[in-house]
Amino acid sequence: MSSPLPPDRVALPAGPSPVLVIGGGLAGCAAARALADAGHPVTLLEKSRGLGGRMATRRVTLPLAAAPAAEVHFAHGPPAFTARGRAFELAVQAMAARGAVAPWTPPLAEGSYRDLDTVTRWVATPDLPAWCRALAGPAADPASPGGDITLRAQHRVDRLERRDAQWHVHGVRVDGPPGAAEPPFDCAAPLLLVTAPAPQSATLLAPHRPEWAARARSVPMQPTWTLMAVADGIDPDRLPPWGLARPPRGPLAWVLRQDSRPGRSPLPGAVAFVAHASVDWSITHLEAEPERLQAMLLEALSAWTGPQPWRHVMVHRWRYATVERAAAQQPGLGLFDGATGLAVAGDWLGGGGVEGAWLSGRAMAAALRDLSGPRG
Repeated sequence: MSSPLPPDRVALPAGPSPVLVIGGGLAGCAAARALADAGHPVTLLEKSRGLGGRMATRRVTLPLAAAPAAEVHFAHGPPAFTARGRAFELAVQAMAARGAVAPWTPPLAEGSYRDLDTVTRWVATPDLPAWCRALAGPAADPASPGGDITLRAQHRVDRLERRDAQWHVHGVRVDGPPGAAEPPFDCAAPLLLVTAPAPQSATLLAPHRPEWAARARSVPMQPTWTLMAVADGIDPDRLPPWGLARPPRGPLAWVLRQDSRPGRSPLPGAVAFVAHASVDWSITHLEAEPERLQAMLLEALSAWTGPQPWRHVMVHRWRYATVERAAAQQPGLGLFDGATGLAVAGDWLGGGGVEGAWLSGRAMAAALRDLSGPRG
């Protein structure tokens, strides 16, 4: 005879149970893959058109001098990531073998800040969301192996409800044309993983776990203003020879030449740059007019590239770009309630950065997987 279920463990049928995962960044995709590989039917809900979260690439079609309709890719998410722990290093190596990530060792601009260590920098390739697409499998990339993940892109989650031993997720679809009515949706499963950034997670969690919501609100999320610019009709002799600049002072923290990154094709007669402002500068100018900031950041960029014939310039504000590493550590790498089958993961719980997101997602996937294990 089976023993009674412990009071802190949700009652589930034997075998893998369906799981809803909110958020298609690396934490959500890493968790979804681990759960699917363990036999769980997984539904992955993402409010954007594609996966990646802050591991994002902006695509713009521009009329360049040498190409009337050139598709320009701006990798405006994290400049790069490192692998410090053994588990994450193995995961990175596995993705490198599949061509989804690659080491990045660009020539460094003279006068740049230099790291004291020599740890390898990695980037996803051919664009930043590639790692997330590879994890999601055919749901996001038909060329990827694996399956058992149902992707629902452009589904914005607004509210959670716990009813009849199920988590009910309510929201709207945002896949229609601008101005069109947003049809509602709802879906349900006994297990739920929330991987949204801390501020959005707090809103969803507040009616159910107010102490978790308070924890999420207390995590300092840091903004970043990012500039994307294309120099067109360039003189090759005036083009900077470096692929990365690390300004030691001023508004910029990173300047990246896009064609220096692995898997990126050069533009015909043009070069694209992405420049990330420092955290302190971004905080100071968080609510400033974008047009004013664009001019300031372009001036700072030109100080490193030299005068260039700028064809296209735009800015993007990442309001929740990074989390202070000292605040981004939760015992167990996440929040978990075995009595209701609810878990929360993200970089803000796993130690910060790309590695923290992966670690947290995998840890909470293991916690949910164990709920469906043998009983008695």
